Amino acid sequence: MKLRPSQVRSFLRRPDPSVRAVLVYGSDNGQVREVLNTLTAAIVVDHKDPFRVSELTAAAVRTEPALLADAVTALTLTGGRRVVRIHEADDTLANVLESFVAIPYGDALVIAAAADLSKASKLRRLFEGADTSALAIPCYPDEAQTLEPLIHDVLQQSGIRGEAAALAYLVERLGGDRLQSRRELEKLALYVEPDHNTVTLADAMACIGDSTELTLNSLAVAVADGEPRAARMYERLILEGVTPVGMLRALARYFRQLHLATGIMARKHCSAEQAMAILKPQPFFKIKERFLAQILAWPESRLTEVLDLLLQAEMDCKVMGIPSQALCSHTLLQLVQMGAALLQRPDNDG
Repeated sequence: MKLRPSQVRSFLRRPDPSVRAVLVYGSDNGQVREVLNTLTAAIVVDHKDPFRVSELTAAAVRTEPALLADAVTALTLTGGRRVVRIHEADDTLANVLESFVAIPYGDALVIAAAADLSKASKLRRLFEGADTSALAIPCYPDEAQTLEPLIHDVLQQSGIRGEAAALAYLVERLGGDRLQSRRELEKLALYVEPDHNTVTLADAMACIGDSTELTLNSLAVAVADGEPRAARMYERLILEGVTPVGMLRALARYFRQLHLATGIMARKHCSAEQAMAILKPQPFFKIKERFLAQILAWPESRLTEVLDLLLQAEMDCKVMGIPSQALCSHTLLQLVQMGAALLQRPDNDG
């Protein structure tokens, strides 16, 4: 059977003894490792105890299937249930595991860890189609509903809490890899002053996230707003080593989001707020009001023009003999002028 996300936490805390085999799979390798280790720790105090834990690779089991039977039926010197962990599992292991899943023997728990598996995967179908003696736990990049409990848990373990703005920022910045997210949160907990038990937005922004990426996003917002200060931001990024092509791509990502939002409004006949809510990923919460104003100010046809302009500029930057910095600067100025006209901004730094 397949566990729902809401069932996973309780199962990992107290695994059902009747479950004899577990498949842990998914595109989030960090989460796969975390689930593997958490499940092992629920049964064995020390996951490095060779008398209680057997580590096998799928390749070894395929070559010599008897290894699985030997590991499952091995006796422990200190008593207690054994755990057999099979790494790098894939569909070629399905035939070997099929007989064990059908009629489990011994009392060990077998945990197979795999990368992402399609719905048609033989191994995945074997575990998802089994009765209660075997189950599958999918591990995909965390979203808000799974990130929020993780953030609260890690911060709470350090005796600190997060301000609402800081938590919102963390949800937006984390989630690609569970172990990486946990390390970032642990680093944040160490960053917070010992006598200050609250994580502020400033703490979160200082500790987590690529400052260059944040500056690129700020540049895109300023350009779409038609702000002359975008020219100074461009110069600073060049000094920091950001390439013109990198800046053009950052601008294209941002304007593509605006283009998607205006397209949603046209197709669904909905408001700008409703269109923005549909976007994935969501605009950074600190700029949502400005993003909303830009959706309303920039017509879809002009955004199409902008995306074509940015694509052509990137292609031209890759042609030998064309000064890429000057080309990028000229393109940025064009966009700032368009934004200023659409948002009716005066041509000054105020």
